[in-house]
Amino acid sequence: MVPRMTTLKETTVDTASSIEAKMARMFGAHERILVLPVDHGMALGNVSGLDDPVGLVLDFLKVEGVNGVLCSLPVGRRLSRAGMAEDRFRLVTLDSALGGGDGSIWQVRVTRAADAAEENCDAVKVLMAWEDDLASRARILALVAHALDEGHDAGLPVIVEPLASGPLQGVALAEVERRELEGARIAVEAGADIIKMKAWASDAGRRFVSTCPVPVVALGGQLSGQSGDVVDTIKMALDIGMRGIFVGRNIWQRPRTEALTLMEKVSKVVHG
Repeated sequence: MVPRMTTLKETTVDTASSIEAKMARMFGAHERILVLPVDHGMALGNVSGLDDPVGLVLDFLKVEGVNGVLCSLPVGRRLSRAGMAEDRFRLVTLDSALGGGDGSIWQVRVTRAADAAEENCDAVKVLMAWEDDLASRARILALVAHALDEGHDAGLPVIVEPLASGPLQGVALAEVERRELEGARIAVEAGADIIKMKAWASDAGRRFVSTCPVPVVALGGQLSGQSGDVVDTIKMALDIGMRGIFVGRNIWQRPRTEALTLMEKVSKVVHG
């Protein structure tokens, strides 16, 4: 049964202070952030290039300017035990997004925000698979609202990632953009601390980023194009005002030497 209304609890002073401190740790010390996502196995299972996420992360964190990692909680724990530097932050994905052949996405919560807080992680992330179907929207908004409630109760900032979902074959790119910008706005109104989304260079995309009261960061997407294309896309995202770049497969699925060189270029663009 789809819940008709979800009410967020009021954030206490202590947890609000914790959230503010963690946001300052991420964005106070850095005008922009560069994050390496390696959480893909939670939804996709075996992913090319991600056989050893801990070793991969430790390798890429040697690149100056890579500020943190987005990962599952078990990988976050292993990174801590492997000696990951304390000045790099760990962001934890709360859900698994199971994709259907028609473009639909089913989200399943697999991690509690309280466990991420206990592990001294810096933030949690939840997907917002946004369809046109009313029942699906109600279900997903309830899931996102619960993640916001739980994350804030644990004193953690919550990253929400709106993503157009549902049957998308034949759907115009403009409709995909409209759906994702709509989802992003709803996520902000629901209390998201950070929005993670595709960079849309349209007037509507620029307007959303420029007026959004919380940081908006760009996702890098799957492996595509040449190294120069990746850099150009990141420059565009920063040009429209995005506060950070989350780039994973589009870098680490390339041959390792090429990937590390590309990450160095990306870091200079982000922090330059």
